[in-house]
Amino acid sequence: MKILYVSDAASVHTRRWAEAMRDTGAQVHVASFRAAQIDGVDVHVLPTFGLGKLGYLFAVPALRSLAQRVQPDVVHAQYVTSYGFLAAAARLTPLVVTAWGTDVLISPRESRISRWLAGRALHAADRVTTVAEHMNAAVIELGAAPAKVLALPFGVDTERFRPPLAARPEPPPLRVISTRNFGPVYSVSTVIDAV
Repeated sequence: MKILYVSDAASVHTRRWAEAMRDTGAQVHVASFRAAQIDGVDVHVLPTFGLGKLGYLFAVPALRSLAQRVQPDVVHAQYVTSYGFLAAAARLTPLVVTAWGTDVLISPRESRISRWLAGRALHAADRVTTVAEHMNAAVIELGAAPAKVLALPFGVDTERFRPPLAARPEPPPLRVISTRNFGPVYSVSTVIDAV
């Protein structure tokens, strides 16, 4: 199987997806605006000609050409308003688009352009995945067909990680860990207040 990810190659999420699929024996390619090394994965840097986000439009033919050369069995674009739109504009199929959060929960509410980009990407997708159930309503509101939407939350493999069967003699000290950055959307102060 050949998979083409249209996603930020420097993102840990892209790397994890690409490595997991590589480990199944798939031939994995990543089309990205940023270069990164992912062992056993072909990373292709898309041109923007130094034009920033406007350069995305110039990347469409390059992405289409790459897909014609690779002939992927599936294209998986991650982050709706950028790489999702890019894959949709290049008319790549079959197309899975994954929403990560701000791309469907915040940006489309702040900008008509982002709303339009999201709508185009979600409408073109053969399948839309989200990382949490509460995001499904947002992608449907933006144009995804409800039957095409599926939440695939992050989690823990409970077959590999289980709490100990025997009770501990003394409870460990309480530790609270937040792995989010300090952006307002993550409201780390709420976690601190709760503690």
